[in-house]
Amino acid sequence: MLIQGFNNVTALPAVTAGLLPAIHAATVIGSASLVSVSGNAGKVYRNTSGGWMVIPGTMGRSDRSIAANGFFGCDGRLLYPVEQEAGTNSFYPSEFSRELFSTFISRDMLQEGKTVRLSFALDLRTYVSNTMCQWALQLQIGQRAADTTPSPVGDNLQGFTWLPYSMRNVITFGSVSQQHLLGLQIQRLADVSGTVQYRASALKFNVLSACQAPTASDFVIRARLAQFDTENSVSDAKGFVAYQLSQGKVELA
Repeated sequence: MLIQGFNNVTALPAVTAGLLPAIHAATVIGSASLVSVSGNAGKVYRNTSGGWMVIPGTMGRSDRSIAANGFFGCDGRLLYPVEQEAGTNSFYPSEFSRELFSTFISRDMLQEGKTVRLSFALDLRTYVSNTMCQWALQLQIGQRAADTTPSPVGDNLQGFTWLPYSMRNVITFGSVSQQHLLGLQIQRLADVSGTVQYRASALKFNVLSACQAPTASDFVIRARLAQFDTENSVSDAKGFVAYQLSQGKVELA
């Protein structure tokens, strides 16, 4: 079970929830109905029913819904929704993925020659758990997109086109709280022929390293926890995992 904030663990549920592992599968099996847990450990399925599927709640969790063409997997104890990490055969439990925050940076905010610095602290730990756990902290930039037809159109927000990760920090943690100091620094360089230019650096424990920068003005920065996993050697992983954000700030200089 996932808990936000260490102050919320003073009265944990009586039933220790199951912690869910990643599943690595080269083949995804189409299924128009839920499958049996028995004999299907380590398999991943795609919902081909054309509608929603509902997985009954168990092991300290409520019912879970799977959209048409969504994925679900089995660890030998239960079925659960999973999401695929792009470019891999790895599928991770969806319920442990969370967007921590997002912040929008416009062309007017980040003027030529100026720098925006985003920084925060992330604490992770387990409670009454029988396994070590792992998360990936993902910092990613999304370029704003807008509808252009039928012309003329007014100001609008179509969505965001997500660039490769500016940071993907894999964190393994256990019952002792770990604090990770992370962030992103983006500098707007001199415009070239009217085109904006940026340079970006990822911040890990006060050390900067070059990373994916915006490719155009008007972008959002988001932080996510994803790619949750437990130890393979623990076949019946249980416990609670908690995360806490602090010291968050955005500075323009």
